[in-house]
Amino acid sequence: MKNEKAAKPKEKAVVKEKPKPDYIKLVIVDATFTKDFDGGWTDGKQDPRVEWTFLGKKMNTITKDDAGLKAAWGEEFKLDDI
Repeated sequence: MKNEKAAKPKEKAVVKEKPKPDYIKLVIVDATFTKDFDGGWTDGKQDPRVEWTFLGKKMNTITKDDAGLKAAWGEEFKLDDI
């Protein structure tokens, strides 16, 4: 008889998948405008806010009173059910 070693079955590599997030973190940082959209009625002190729709839900930042051409929010939103 030949001296044969028993063949070991090859081990399968275990691939761990990263868990899929169940939400998106959206951060509205700031905005710079190139035009005064108040039309000159209030000396360029426009009151901007960011509005969008996500999965049929209307969302928005707070309104920045008298922000002018530069507005900063730094607001975070958690968008669920992705």
